[in-house]
Amino acid sequence: AVLKDTQRELGITDFDAIITPNTFDRPELRFHILRCRSEEKTSRVIGFIRSLPSLFGLPAGTFFQQMEGDSKCGIVFCPHVNGEYGISDVSRELENSIPTRIGIYSGGPPRGIKNDEWDRRKIEAARAFKRNQSMMLVATKAFGMGIDKPNVRYTVHLGLPESIESFYQEAGRAG
Repeated sequence: AVLKDTQRELGITDFDAIITPNTFDRPELRFHILRCRSEEKTSRVIGFIRSLPSLFGLPAGTFFQQMEGDSKCGIVFCPHVNGEYGISDVSRELENSIPTRIGIYSGGPPRGIKNDEWDRRKIEAARAFKRNQSMMLVATKAFGMGIDKPNVRYTVHLGLPESIESFYQEAGRAG
């Protein structure tokens, strides 16, 4: 239905103009599911992120370091902006545990930050992430549509996205 709407809105009538993949399989992606109680969630995510260097077969001392285009960047998706699993709290926990620069991004501002200030800060965070000046971004689903960043090597979800399609789209930002 979305494809037909897009064709109609853009006036695309040529049948050959639509390219549809034979499969949506992404063999370069691997998925890990960590089961835990809610109160263990943050510590389990930190442990998983700390294990990434060995999963990639790389030394722990260099995995989270800035290395131009070869940096191993990642996105940690949070279910909301504020609260226990919001971007502010999660980024604070990660900054205390992971030796790398971490940015935050969401559509709306975290509690206590005015809209104008937040707009400026989230643009700076997105720019730093895209330029490999921060290796990790803690974000809501508001980040990443159309991102063209080839060195996003992992995504982590702290909560279930609203649909399997949303999850696959967000997870696909890595690879």
